[in-house]
Amino acid sequence: ASCRACVDACPTGAWIAEGSAGGAAPGLDARSCDGCGLCAPACPAGVIAHAHEPALRTVASRTVAFAACGQTGLRNDPRGGEDGVEGVLPCLNALGMGDLLRLYGAGVRRLVIARDRCAACPTGGSTAVRLDTAVEELNLLLDSRGLPPLVLTRRSPVPWRAHLAFDSRPADDDLPPDDGFVPPARRLPAPAEGHAAEAALWPWVPSIDAGLCHGCGACARVCPTGAIRLRDDPPAFLIAPENCTGCRLCVDRCGRLGVILERLAPRRQTVVPIEARSCGTCDVTDDACGTCRGKSILDH
Repeated sequence: ASCRACVDACPTGAWIAEGSAGGAAPGLDARSCDGCGLCAPACPAGVIAHAHEPALRTVASRTVAFAACGQTGLRNDPRGGEDGVEGVLPCLNALGMGDLLRLYGAGVRRLVIARDRCAACPTGGSTAVRLDTAVEELNLLLDSRGLPPLVLTRRSPVPWRAHLAFDSRPADDDLPPDDGFVPPARRLPAPAEGHAAEAALWPWVPSIDAGLCHGCGACARVCPTGAIRLRDDPPAFLIAPENCTGCRLCVDRCGRLGVILERLAPRRQTVVPIEARSCGTCDVTDDACGTCRGKSILDH
């Protein structure tokens, strides 16, 4: 795969992509890792995780999430105590789309943050992964479904601490445990009643240019989540953007540039029929490579 998301997101250069142009394997220099967690939301396959969690509190009968940057001087201590508070993260940008959707699924509609000196911070100044961008993109997805947004509120450390100490109480329920990686789109709520599902946007949307596709099926065979699948009868590609993570394996594998991957777009296709064809060079349709076999590739 051509993916370098963890490398591009890492502010310390701890992640290294090694390999040829046809695919690179990531390597980690653990001595350079500062534990910021920015690589986790950047990874489309969800193979990198972190344990940084915001604090859930009840404010005026509503569940609110609190998260503070470690640069504020606040100290993380889930038990409280002198100068200790909950929800302090090495970097707020470690909260990605998947984390925000977990919060939203738990009933959170407001995220209160405290940050300081981001521009001067080697970690917070990274532009590869941004909490603000993740919230904006989530709200686009929610708005397309007729659902209320996740409101991002900024506070300085002093009132932020007061919120936790005096103006709120622990939420009745903790944030549900992460049950393992699933494509973030699967965590999206269903559209509101009366809102057209066809208008809903998805984080990533694959589609196939039928004029360029020769039915080899490589994109479907390489897709790890079933965003592109092969159907036997009648032969066709099935497109499911709710399963797409944006890993780009399908794009990398297609030698004819027939796979298109869009960001924050509506579903373009559901079924793409595969027509029987013979090779214009050798006129072979059976017992040959997948490129020549047309729809019989489904038996490969």
